[in-house]
Amino acid sequence: MTNLKIDLKQREHLASFLEQAKREEKERLEEQDGVSRQSIVNNLGKEKGAEQLLAKGAELNEKIRALEDARQHNVSDLEVLGFDFDEDGNLSLRWNAPKELTKEVDRRFAEAQSPIEKSLKKYDLAIAKIWIAVSGEEMQKAVEGLI
Repeated sequence: MTNLKIDLKQREHLASFLEQAKREEKERLEEQDGVSRQSIVNNLGKEKGAEQLLAKGAELNEKIRALEDARQHNVSDLEVLGFDFDEDGNLSLRWNAPKELTKEVDRRFAEAQSPIEKSLKKYDLAIAKIWIAVSGEEMQKAVEGLI
């Protein structure tokens, strides 16, 4: 029999290898015998009826994924039209909306603003009159009916 000398590094490697093998064997035995923490949790869950809730959760997750897909298709369709929308459902024009759409929005906005601008013109006239008024009476007349 030959007497081999084993150095410290070899001992460390062998001990580390055995520790890993021990951990793996422990996991295997615990799983096989149902004594791992996870096995115990799973068994208790079955006893308490958690499987039905898990199934319901999986079903709801699938519905959520389907709704998210449908929402994404909706968003894509809106983008094609040239719109974005926020969480409150408010529409806005996309930065790259078709020029025709942007022009139509601008035209309709200007059209809608026209009566408003006409109505506000009286304030502009009153302000101009205030600046040229030479008496308090003229100033009072300028703002009469406005405030």
